[in-house]
Formats: sequence, C-alpha cells, structure tokens
Amino acid sequence: MTTSFLESTVRLLYQLPVTATLDDAAEPDRIIEDTSNLAAISRDTADTLEIVQHINARSIAIEQRISSRDPRQLEASHSLPTSVMPPEPTIFGREAFIEQAIELIVNNPSARIAILGPGGIGKTSTALKIIRDERIRARFDKNRIWIPCDQATSVPLLFDLIANGLDLPSSKSNDRFKEIIVALKSLTQRVVLLLDNLETPWDIEGQQSNVAQILARLAAVASVSMIITMRGSQYPAPDSVQWSQPLLSPLTPLEIDAGRDAFLRIAADAAADPDLNPLLKELDCVPLAITLMAKLALVGETPTELLIQWKEGKTALLDQGG
Repeated sequence: MTTSFLESTVRLLYQLPVTATLDDAAEPDRIIEDTSNLAAISRDTADTLEIVQHINARSIAIEQRISSRDPRQLEASHSLPTSVMPPEPTIFGREAFIEQAIELIVNNPSARIAILGPGGIGKTSTALKIIRDERIRARFDKNRIWIPCDQATSVPLLFDLIANGLDLPSSKSNDRFKEIIVALKSLTQRVVLLLDNLETPWDIEGQQSNVAQILARLAAVASVSMIITMRGSQYPAPDSVQWSQPLLSPLTPLEIDAGRDAFLRIAADAAADPDLNPLLKELDCVPLAITLMAKLALVGETPTELLIQWKEGKTALLDQGG
C-alpha cells in the first residue's frame, strides 16, 4: 500500500491535523513499516479486518498523542475532562441487533449486555444508537452514562472515568471504587452504564481479574443496567457476571445493501459508479473500511479508482507480510 494512500486514509478517517509535530507526521511511514508483521493470509474478511484494525489502532494512537495529556498526568491529577456522550449516529444494517438489545434492556430490571466483535465492525456506533433510543431515554432519562474506556490505561483511570461519568467530585480516596458503588446505590432512579471499548483496561497485563471484579461489583447493583463494547467474541467475566439472555451474537460485516447505504450517505455521487458494489465486496462490507473509502470518494476518488488502489495496496501489504 503506498504512502500517499495510507496518509490519505488515515488523515481523512481520523481528521489528523496536517500540522502535527514532526514525530506525529512520521507515523504513516511507521504504519507501513509495521505492516511487515502481518501474516500473509488468504484474501477473505480476516484480511480486511486485520488491515483496517491495524490502521485504526495506529491512527488512534496518533490522535491521542496529539490531543490528550499524558496518561500519567491524568492518573496523578485524578482529573479528567467531562465525558460528553457522542451524538446519535446514523448506522445501517443493525436493526435486528438493536431491537434485540433494547428489548433486553427494557424487559430486564438489571440488564447486562455485551456488544462484541472485531475492531472496525461498528460496536460503539451500535451501542450509541441503543442508548440514545427513545425507549431507553424514557426508561433512564438523564441516567444514561457513557464511559470511554479507551482512555482507561490503568485501573485507577477506569475508576476516574466512571466517577467522572457520574459527576462525582474529585477525590484522592484510597478506595475510589467504593465511592462509585455507594453513589450508584444511593441513586433514586435506574441508571444505564455504557462501558465503551472495555478491551483497553481488560487487556492491561495482570489486570484482567481486577477488571472482572469491577464488572461483577457494578453488575451486583440492582438499579444498574450495564452495556459494554469490547473487541473479541468472548463474554468477559462469565463466572462473575450474569449476562442477560439470550446472549447477543458478536457483530459481523454488513450485508451489501446496508454497506452501500452507508457508503452513499457519505459520498452520494458514487451511486451510479459500476464499481461501487465490487469495492464494497472487496472491503467485505466492514463498516470502518466503508467509512474510510467513502471519505476518500467524497474528496474526488471514484469507486473504480479506490477499488484499484485497494487491490494493489492489499496485495502489497500481504506480500510484505510474507
């Protein structure tokens, strides 16, 4: 995959400032270098997901370095910016999944649901669509709390993020989580917590059992409903948390019609291009990949050109892996 193609896709998808630091500006080259670690696997959905996830992870790291303070400073200060829930997204092809999740939440006094799947598959967007649904709003009103766990690079930071979402005052307590549980139990109305991108604290070396205990203690509060989004296909802490039945299946790539709708919502002028559907099929209808390509189409690339670039870039990427 050429440098220009990677730079375009990364910058357009994450709106990375062109005037970043020299160190940050070099990241697209590092993305290319890092791809040499990818295995030369067959060209199926796994290829697309791996490539897109790789770009996704590297780009998020760039964005965080540019826009965020050092996590060690956050941990030391016990102070985080207010977590404002993102606006309701427009998504396609998840209607049945969303309805099933909403029914689980509405019909259970203490729902515990997990939205699982690989990176780039649309877990956060789906969760936001659920938590902003009018039926969820009617049940929980303002007690719908979004917790961006991708900032939780340590367990203390996870506590601070949850406390911040609950508008708890800053504290240097030695048992911040106890304060959180007390606050949740004192609420007179039900609350739904959306622990978004929980894989960040879950994957911290040596902390998985601690994060499992956190989930268990949150789930034990009768007035709390809990939604998590997390990479992978396995439910976390299955022995500690009674996940609502029936379990939600991990998200999968979109059907072609939904993928087309998602693409055209961003780049409507591509509707008549005969290579739009072949491009979507080549992308295996992975939502993040569709968004990435549609943003390139929006600034002048045609689906035909993007299809050629994707095939060439993907082939080169897999060849490097070999």
